[in-house]
Amino acid sequence: LWQTFFSFPSCALLQEAFFTSFIYLLYDDAVLTPPYLSTFLLVSWDAVVEWGDDVKAVSEDEAVVLVNHQATGDVCTLMMCLQDKGTVVRQMMWLMDHIFKYTNFGIVSLIHGDFFIRQVTYPFYYFLIEHLEKYYRSRNRKWIVLFPEGGFLRKRRETSQAFAKKNNLPFLQHVTLPRLGATQVILKTLVAPQENGTPAGGDAVIKESKSKGLQWVIDATIAYPKGEPIDIQTWILGYRQPTVTHVHYRIFPIKDVPAEPEALSQWLYQRFIEKEDLLTHFYETGRKESKVFPEASFSLSS
Repeated sequence: LWQTFFSFPSCALLQEAFFTSFIYLLYDDAVLTPPYLSTFLLVSWDAVVEWGDDVKAVSEDEAVVLVNHQATGDVCTLMMCLQDKGTVVRQMMWLMDHIFKYTNFGIVSLIHGDFFIRQVTYPFYYFLIEHLEKYYRSRNRKWIVLFPEGGFLRKRRETSQAFAKKNNLPFLQHVTLPRLGATQVILKTLVAPQENGTPAGGDAVIKESKSKGLQWVIDATIAYPKGEPIDIQTWILGYRQPTVTHVHYRIFPIKDVPAEPEALSQWLYQRFIEKEDLLTHFYETGRKESKVFPEASFSLSS
């Protein structure tokens, strides 16, 4: 009975949320946007447990957020998490698959200046650089959210595993090997000029620059109960039992992230291998602590 009860208000609240978001996203000081966009998680009694590094501590700095991608609900989960992280939530840019353009918040994202990825080819990189120059700096964005895997887990897993076998890379089940392209473009475009051969960021000092550029890489891992991701339709219709989704964060100073393509590729691979270990431990034991991240703290958003 509760499923039916919550499905109707969920739809009504979604219509109100996206209409309100459309109006307020016309302005960069849209303080009401994030809570409205995450309303449907609240009415469904879904909760998100956040643990790991405290990302709120770097909410006033520029950062790129790297997230594993399982379903359309990943975007909604992050919206839920970030609404209490200060003003950064309205100073973000999202890089999403073009399929999100056709969802209810597609028009909102277009107005907001987010970037939709259709096909990873040479023109894509040119368009991304142009987009960053046009929207990121001019709108005073702070964080840029990226899904480096380049697609949903269920769609890319087989291809990724075949690539891993061919190139003697680890066999991954809960994530796929990340693609280098968009991450490299973002770092090359948004990291401040080097000083003494060291990229600016973290505790580096920039003497002459209007912007400090990207200072941090935030590695976010989303873990759904039993490894069963939630899509937008499920939240809208409310036909799934209430769940608790986990999000783990790690923060890396940009100066510790390699700039050279091969080294950056290996660095990204290592992050997703660690995600695989974390998710495997979580799905098998239901516990957050693991050998990979033994001292994890957590907070609850609901």
